[in-house]
Amino acid sequence: MRVYELPGSGTWSGKKFEKGNAYIVPSDQPNFRIVHSIFEETAPLNDSLYYDNTSWSIIHAYGLQYAKSATAVGLGAEVTSLPVRPGGVVGSASQLAYVLSWSEYNASRALNFLLENNVVVKAAYKPFTITAAEGAQTFSYGSLVIPVAAQRVGTDSLFSIVKRAGAYAGVNFVPVGTGFSAGGIDLGSNNIKAVRKPTVAIVFGAGTNSEEAGQTWFLLNQQLNLSPTKLDIASLQRAPLTRYNTLILVSGNYAVLDKPVVARIKNWVAEGGTLILFKNAADWAIKQELLNEKLLVDSSDARLKERIDYSSQDVTEAARRINGGVFIADIDTTSPVAFGLNSRRIFFTKNSQTILQPSKNKYGNVAVYDKSSYVGGYVSRKNIAKINNTPAILVSQEGAGKIISFADDPTYRSYWHGTDRLLLNSIFFGYNIQLGGGFQGGKAEAEENHEQ
Repeated sequence: MRVYELPGSGTWSGKKFEKGNAYIVPSDQPNFRIVHSIFEETAPLNDSLYYDNTSWSIIHAYGLQYAKSATAVGLGAEVTSLPVRPGGVVGSASQLAYVLSWSEYNASRALNFLLENNVVVKAAYKPFTITAAEGAQTFSYGSLVIPVAAQRVGTDSLFSIVKRAGAYAGVNFVPVGTGFSAGGIDLGSNNIKAVRKPTVAIVFGAGTNSEEAGQTWFLLNQQLNLSPTKLDIASLQRAPLTRYNTLILVSGNYAVLDKPVVARIKNWVAEGGTLILFKNAADWAIKQELLNEKLLVDSSDARLKERIDYSSQDVTEAARRINGGVFIADIDTTSPVAFGLNSRRIFFTKNSQTILQPSKNKYGNVAVYDKSSYVGGYVSRKNIAKINNTPAILVSQEGAGKIISFADDPTYRSYWHGTDRLLLNSIFFGYNIQLGGGFQGGKAEAEENHEQ
């Protein structure tokens, strides 16, 4: 497949593409079928009986920022090989700090490597600009900051660890020479907060969705080199929850968990734990009053009053279900759950009946399906209308802890990589989310956000 560099920055379909960070893929080329398959957007389907991957699209699954041009675009040099990215530190050792953009997908791999090596790492909850050897560089939400003075090891040892982290993840850290930024917050700001080392448990066992549990474990193991604890659902009554700061419940049947177990989980969250819920695990938690949110109730559903011919059962029931349609949501890229994303448009694959009501907390609706959210696959008009303008992700505060509810599976089949980083963000940054209280504002914040 022929791919070319973008010869100059430009805008297509309202999206900006910068030279050096974008490529051109002509459709007029020998391998046009491959090009078409990658950039194909599946048309809406009218058949309610279909397999969910019918709606899959590579550009949506990988969260690619792209635009289609109906006219010829000037081509730069042809790309004949993958760029070599050895990773490490761009420059010499710093006496102050190292920074890394969180927009790099593998930044999460570098972060966990550092935490495993007992390096103190902080994340920026506001953007900042530094003056580096290559000129001014701006770092957005979630960018990592490694302060030299906060470490237990010396300058040379830290430099060696940071270089190893960069090489391991294929990312480049930038050394910083001054704590005063050229724009945005300074590196000493309290909007730069420490990242805690994750200790994660995933609930497995009878009644849970084994595919979702397995692919979630696989993501954390392969991307972060974590080995999350597999907690059997039958052991939750006695499991030492205090060993973990993050607990993940994939979809499943949690009716076997009685009130004492629910109380244990609720107390664990209140003491600072982060509970992450997928799909109908969120339904269960809401019904158990683990969080103060609501599900969408369809008062127009008259299915019990209807009389339908038996022969129509397959088609009728399939139309009620949501088998795997693709939907677009608007996501708040300033939320810690969405750190590293460069666009507010994000595609989810939806294959569950879970539909959440918007949170009363105005900061808790991290991602919301658009008013015209439907992109592809088969979903009935009635279900599309119900999904529009509802949250894809909710964050709720319960005591000192957080509950992050995904209406859909962010790790879907270990294929939908455009959303799996949302789970990683939830693990690393979820506990630090502020929902209207405890954050700095007013004059103090204004003093930190300055331009020099």
